[in-house]
Amino acid sequence: MSVHRYTQLTYTESNEHLENPNRGFVLQNSGKALSFSPLTVEDLNEYREEYGLTVHWRQYVLDRFRKRGLTTSFMKKIRADMEVVRSAKFTIVLRFMYTDAMPRNKKAPYGDATKDWMIDHIDQLTPIFTDYEDVIDVVQAGFIGVWGEWYYTTHFGDPAVYDPLTLQQWKDRGEVLEALLNSIPNSISVQVRTPKFKRMIFDTVATTEEEMKKHGNKSRIGHHNDCFLASSTDFGTYDDKSVEYPYMQADTKYTVMGGETCALSADAPKSRYKCPTATKELRELHFSYLNQDYHEDVINSWKKDGCFDDIHRHLGYRLVLKKAILPNRLYQGGKFCFYLQLMNMGYAAPIKQKTVNIMLRDKTSGDLYSVGLKYDLKTWVPGNAIIVHNAVYVPKDLPTGAYEMLLAIKDAVSPDSSDYNILLANTNGVPERKKGLNNLKHDVTVGDNTEAGSSSCPQLKWADPQSESVYNRVHVM
Repeated sequence: MSVHRYTQLTYTESNEHLENPNRGFVLQNSGKALSFSPLTVEDLNEYREEYGLTVHWRQYVLDRFRKRGLTTSFMKKIRADMEVVRSAKFTIVLRFMYTDAMPRNKKAPYGDATKDWMIDHIDQLTPIFTDYEDVIDVVQAGFIGVWGEWYYTTHFGDPAVYDPLTLQQWKDRGEVLEALLNSIPNSISVQVRTPKFKRMIFDTVATTEEEMKKHGNKSRIGHHNDCFLASSTDFGTYDDKSVEYPYMQADTKYTVMGGETCALSADAPKSRYKCPTATKELRELHFSYLNQDYHEDVINSWKKDGCFDDIHRHLGYRLVLKKAILPNRLYQGGKFCFYLQLMNMGYAAPIKQKTVNIMLRDKTSGDLYSVGLKYDLKTWVPGNAIIVHNAVYVPKDLPTGAYEMLLAIKDAVSPDSSDYNILLANTNGVPERKKGLNNLKHDVTVGDNTEAGSSSCPQLKWADPQSESVYNRVHVM
């Protein structure tokens, strides 16, 4: 038996890009009802291979259905797209709209449907949202107005006529949003186009961690900024930036943020779109995804100035294993104690629910044994140490022998698909990319149950002069 019952390990952060799920740059395209172009596995595979993408942004233009229900054939096309997403092991950001073209006179009618038709269409889409919960990252509020951005709209307050909106117009918008929230599984968030929309429909107080844990509608409402960095107000994204920007910093800590750029900075400061401001605000606003296809001038400036790759690495979460205290020997029926410390070096917490699993892999047979742990990864916000520790019992029938220790962070809805597992940003083979596992670089021996009584847990704290007899320090390069 080893003199040391536990080993303390430290790990080294990697600078590599990881194709982790539910985060990163995205590409965007549309499926128009009048001229439908389907998604293909080949295209998504190309996006992954060429750009390292795992998320796609898909917009559906319901231009045939402003005054009638969605047809079975059209919904089959959406389902076929979702099957493609699932087959390619991608996830998707969705938006529905009735028009993606602005009238020349910028006046009503703009081409969107009435509230009643919108709610009927949302009800029709509910089974699709439910059946493809595993691949849908977020649904943007959409439906209302040109591009589904809730601004140029015929029936919910034409900006050329109403300023400010009436109470009834806010009520109507809230009813569409509520219908969408009710139609989508709780694991999926909805994003609104500007902070004003959430602040008017809910309240002006940013989402707290306690609200997020309750999974109420307020905490399920995130944000998308489709003119990020385009002007001092991001082309009207902010009504009062002195109030709304601090609100967004706090609210997006626990809600989903994404979007795209739309132009070079139109007013002072002209350099607003450049790397220093871009990386600062992406981090402060906790962006999980961003369209890399638009605006080309902005994206190309990031590539030229050298921050594009850094942004791609840090959009969403980027989990790094820092330290671990792991046992050297376990016993059938005895306690299995462990302590891991991680850091989230990305811009945001994970946006989908995951399960944390400590695993043992038999070094002879390769068989895996796993124990699942309950952690809410939406609390794994950037900047705080993340502690994963527990004391569980070893199965009495676990075969004796030598095992590798691993960590698997699996998708809660699709735990059997390793493509949706989270890899850690560490060197030395910690992430096993093809298997979706993280090797803790530590072996443990499992003995028979006659020795189980000797496996009680010590107080698991970092090694200090008083506990040198317990720990043997190892550095993993």
